[in-house]
Amino acid sequence: MKKIKYIPFLKLKRGEFGALSNLKLEVKSQIIPFFDYPRLAKHITADMYLKDTKRINEAKAHLKDFDSFYLDSFDIDSNLKINGQNNYRYILETFSSSSVIPVIGIDRDDEHMAGVIELKRQGKIISHVVAIRIQIEDTASFSITDGEIEGRLSAAIAEFKELDLIIDLRVCNEKILIPSQTKEFIENFCSKYVTRAVVVSGSSIPKIIKKIARSNQQKSVNRTELSFLRALNSEFMNSSSKRSVILGDYTVVSPDYSDFEIDERLFRTITVAKVIYSYSANHYIAMGETLKIGGNGQYGYLCRSITLSPFYRGTGYSFGDGYLNNKSNGGSSAPGAILKPTINAHITYMVKDYV
Repeated sequence: MKKIKYIPFLKLKRGEFGALSNLKLEVKSQIIPFFDYPRLAKHITADMYLKDTKRINEAKAHLKDFDSFYLDSFDIDSNLKINGQNNYRYILETFSSSSVIPVIGIDRDDEHMAGVIELKRQGKIISHVVAIRIQIEDTASFSITDGEIEGRLSAAIAEFKELDLIIDLRVCNEKILIPSQTKEFIENFCSKYVTRAVVVSGSSIPKIIKKIARSNQQKSVNRTELSFLRALNSEFMNSSSKRSVILGDYTVVSPDYSDFEIDERLFRTITVAKVIYSYSANHYIAMGETLKIGGNGQYGYLCRSITLSPFYRGTGYSFGDGYLNNKSNGGSSAPGAILKPTINAHITYMVKDYV
């Protein structure tokens, strides 16, 4: 495995594709994107996914520059069948013969694992690596979690040469983040399984942004996931294994955010304009008013609050930084449009100057 510095966790959506395609080559070469296929509506049907070919074709076009990428269906109910089969098997097969790394987990149904096994045996998965994605709560006891891995995942693991262990913090809860406990779990896991990489990912942005920032407020929020990773790597530095853990995060989007939960008729009434910019170990959050009151033009002054700040990295730093500078001189944006540049700026910063 070549030197990978960072894993951005993204939704398989157009804004995220645009953020990746506008990265500089030296940044692209040091990341592996991790995608969750999004839930397409509150009440999903198989037909929605059968017709979702444009998304898949765009993903394939934009991901040609990457040696590999992870793909999961974490947000989709496992009960949904597409063409009579498990939805993850269907999604994975649409990317057959690509550089996709499949993802399995102890919280997935047996059909999820069976689909991975079948596609691997058919030669439709060419990766020799499979990722096991677990939640931070699963690291509390290696013996208990490993019992589930042996019982439910061993057949799928046997089809691959190496494993990537993904420990997902989701929205960080400091009460359950115990670095020494996580270190012990990782050491036990890597001693038993042929492990290529260990990735720890999380976010400090809750589903409801108003929990940490109110309307018309600009503030910096400490990124708990980074504090945890520093402490975890410190544990390894003080041990004989000297293992390093790869940092992942959900960029500037909450892992729990979903478009479909907002009624389109109320979207502008309840959606508050915001721009999130990462620096040091913080998120700077610039909040405006609802779109109905402040309109799309308010993104101009929200961007200006960033470009006038001492931590702004300059218009030439990344595509995203250039976008923020352009809008700060007078211009509008939108909740979806602002994600492409801010995700791009975030990924560039994490690779070039944070990690």
